Amino acid sequence: FFDYECIACSMMAPVMEKVMAANAGVRFAFRDWTIFAARYPESAQASRRGLSIYRKHGADAYMAFHNGIYRTGHNEGKLTAEDIEKVAAAAGAPAASDADNAVSDAVTENNAALAERLGLSGTPGIIVMPAENATPDNTTVISGVVSEQVMQQAIKRAEKG
Repeated sequence: FFDYECIACSMMAPVMEKVMAANAGVRFAFRDWTIFAARYPESAQASRRGLSIYRKHGADAYMAFHNGIYRTGHNEGKLTAEDIEKVAAAAGAPAASDADNAVSDAVTENNAALAERLGLSGTPGIIVMPAENATPDNTTVISGVVSEQVMQQAIKRAEKG
């Protein structure tokens, strides 16, 4: 669970890139949780663009957008609409429509409800677990910024399940 305006999420983005590259057989699911949207409208704007890019252009274009937003170094109110559109264009995505925004908003609302049910208190919220037969012994919940080593240990724990 992440927010594009979250400075801690920005610090985790390069860690996640390395962990993803080192674990090709592991599935990663990114959940937009726009907890900063009331303060920074670009939180929701970036989320909408990213989700639209995923639906229309697939995972590779989405990851290019996702990581591109964090590479701007703009967060905590510094991310701009211009940043978002520049990164979206670099990912090969044309402008999104209002209908796209409505679909994306429904996704983020569902993600917020899921995060609350899971007891997450903020972003980043990372849950590492096996796809099947998850138990407390093979599931790790991480809040905040952690090292690549901590992520790898959580993956190993999940693989034992």
